[in-house]
Amino acid sequence: MGTADDLIKAVEAKNQQIVGLTTDISGLTKDLQAEVTELETEVTRLERALAECEAGQTPEPGPEPEPDNLALPPVGKIYLGCSYNGMQGHLAITGNKYPHISHDYARSGNEFASRLSRVPTGCIPLINFKPAGAMGRQAYLDIIAGKSNASIDVAADAMKAWTKTDEFFFAPIHEPENDGTDGDKEYAQAFRFIVERVRARGATPTVVWNMMGFEGHGSRYNALYPGDDVVDWIASDPYVRTSTAVDTWKEFMDAPSGTFPGFYSWAKPKNKPFMLAEWGIGIAVKDVVAPKLLGTAQMGVLQSAFPLCRALVYWNEVGTVDYRLQNFPTQWKAFTEMTQFQF
Repeated sequence: MGTADDLIKAVEAKNQQIVGLTTDISGLTKDLQAEVTELETEVTRLERALAECEAGQTPEPGPEPEPDNLALPPVGKIYLGCSYNGMQGHLAITGNKYPHISHDYARSGNEFASRLSRVPTGCIPLINFKPAGAMGRQAYLDIIAGKSNASIDVAADAMKAWTKTDEFFFAPIHEPENDGTDGDKEYAQAFRFIVERVRARGATPTVVWNMMGFEGHGSRYNALYPGDDVVDWIASDPYVRTSTAVDTWKEFMDAPSGTFPGFYSWAKPKNKPFMLAEWGIGIAVKDVVAPKLLGTAQMGVLQSAFPLCRALVYWNEVGTVDYRLQNFPTQWKAFTEMTQFQF
């Protein structure tokens, strides 16, 4: 037996353990209850479908199946991301809450490793990689011929050594619609070459096929697509610069053109998780577009009409247009809170 002070400290320590365990149990209970509720809903739907079948009726279709891919967020949730160079602006608005994804770019294997080293703790990396030494035009035939192998290998080794998160998004040679020196089929071959070489070195990133997604290029996507076996997620990069008519997610990320149904609609039959790897609202239209696109009604549309969309990665920077979140901080903060992103 110790002194009275020792006993008091021991009691306080045990009480703290009890509080901690109680908190853990409460969290587990909520998680289990959510799973039970989801199962009960599915049982109810199946029972109704069975009754309709027995009555000779056609049952209502169930929800779309979860794509069988890597790095999915929890059911009903969407990853939120931000460009690394604009991260401080996001943190200032959200009260220093980091998003799920930190987005960066690399033009060589060494730069890839450097970009990886600065990913904020707890964030999932999304790194766009153009191994031919430039962010712009890429010589696909040179990649296929092995001229970028050393750069690809350094990037692959950096991904293989990554242990900070289970997830890792890797987007080779993004936005080829106006960035390549060779043809669309050569692009698809170069994409496949990179992915297969990365995997052969033992790296297993979640591979993102990242297009601009502009409807004007709709006739090219069949040729640009490298194949289901080397693509885990499909992504597009929509922006609204000057048009105040864009105020719905349909107009923003799935605009049709002629016989092309829109990029999301084109991608949907592949049943791959979908993300906006870049997107932005220009300063010229912020007062009109931001309140609509980020409003409550359109959030419901995003979740119901685009169920495969599982990540929104904002490009919080200034290019030819100012897309910074500080131009509409109130709407952005409300958007992150309303959608209940899990930070």
